[in-house]
This record gives sequence, C-alpha cells and structure tokens, in this order.
Amino acid sequence: MSVSLDPEEFTSLVSEVRLYAYFLLAATTAMLYDVCLMLPDEIVFVWRRKWSLLTTLYLIIRYFTLFNMVMQLALEIVPFKSVYVCKIVTYLAFGLDALSMIAVAVFGTVRVWGITGKRYLPALLVFVPSIFVPAINIYGYTIPESWSIIFGGPVAGCYAEGAGPSFH
Repeated sequence: MSVSLDPEEFTSLVSEVRLYAYFLLAATTAMLYDVCLMLPDEIVFVWRRKWSLLTTLYLIIRYFTLFNMVMQLALEIVPFKSVYVCKIVTYLAFGLDALSMIAVAVFGTVRVWGITGKRYLPALLVFVPSIFVPAINIYGYTIPESWSIIFGGPVAGCYAEGAGPSFH
C-alpha cells in the first residue's frame, strides 16, 4: 500500500512521530531511573518477602511495563530489516501492554476488595470499568491489516497499519 502525502502533511507527521518518540524516551528514562533508585528497597521489601498475588502483580506491573516501554521505543526508532521481525516485536509489545493493563485492573480490584473489608460489590464496581481498557486494546491489537518498515529518514521504525481502536 502506498500513501502519498503533501509536504505539509509529511512535516506534520514527522513532527508528531518525533515528539512521541521523545516523550517515550523521557518516560522510559524516568522509569529506569526510578527502578535503579528503588532497587535496594525493593529487594528488601518485595523480593525477600513471601510471594503473594499482590507481589506478583506488582512485579508484573513494574517490570513488564518497563520492558514494554523499551519495546515501544525500539519500534519507533530501530529500522528493522524484515517485516517478520517487525511483527514479532510488535506482537510482543502488544502482549506486554495488555498483560500490564490487566495486572493494573486486578491489582486495583484486590486493593479495593481489601480496603472495603472484603466486600465484593465495591471490588466489582472497580473491576468492570478497569478491565474495559485492556479489552478494547486486545481487540484493537488483533486487527492490523498491514505492516510498514521505514528505513532511515526522520521516521524510521516499524508500524502496524489499520489497527483498530486503542485506549491508553
């Protein structure tokens, strides 16, 4: 599929992609800094304690999210050599993104359940809307129609085109 853009549209697209990549780089750097800064305390208070559902969810949210951010950054700035590798990295990023969002929904639900004295109605009222975002994203991830790899230039990277709705 070939798309032609006039110079003004192309300049706007390049600006948006670059801005997104810069924000993603800044967020990834900040999260990596936080992980390095908090690692000694995390080892003492999380890694050395008895593992539970909440411990597992915390670690999934923390480290899968960081890994997903690195994958997203790679998709934006690394010129992949083949569409096959582009697809693998994209689907891995999609999966990590969905798993992180589901873990956040479950973590929030379990916290509300515990705070409210193990009452199910408030927990259900938190779970139902919080699982909506991952559900929409999982649906959107299943329908990319084509893949593009842009080599060099200001917007090098791997792009899934025609993906469905997505909320972040």
